[in-house]
Amino acid sequence: YQRRVHGGDSSTAAIAAHAELSRWVDVEEPQYRPLQAHFQLLKGNLLSVVKTCVKDASAGSVPKDPVLLRVLLEALEALKWTQWTAYFQNWRHVAFPDAYPLC
Repeated sequence: YQRRVHGGDSSTAAIAAHAELSRWVDVEEPQYRPLQAHFQLLKGNLLSVVKTCVKDASAGSVPKDPVLLRVLLEALEALKWTQWTAYFQNWRHVAFPDAYPLC
């Protein structure tokens, strides 16, 4: 998955940047959760992406951050979990309607 979607020098640079950031801050804090999800996606750890994205969400709810939801959908599509992808896509339209884009 990593080579197909996110391969090349940009992935290497992003991994190096994440390693440098983790020297200065605790990247496990909730404010860095979208970054952590992107990093796991770059590494190809798809199940870690799912775990990171739904960490705060209660049962039956969606992530509260639209970036996390987008990354979650990408991971679910890569895992070919079509039922969950459809479920979260439907929730994305309810939670973050296209008519009201977030800045």
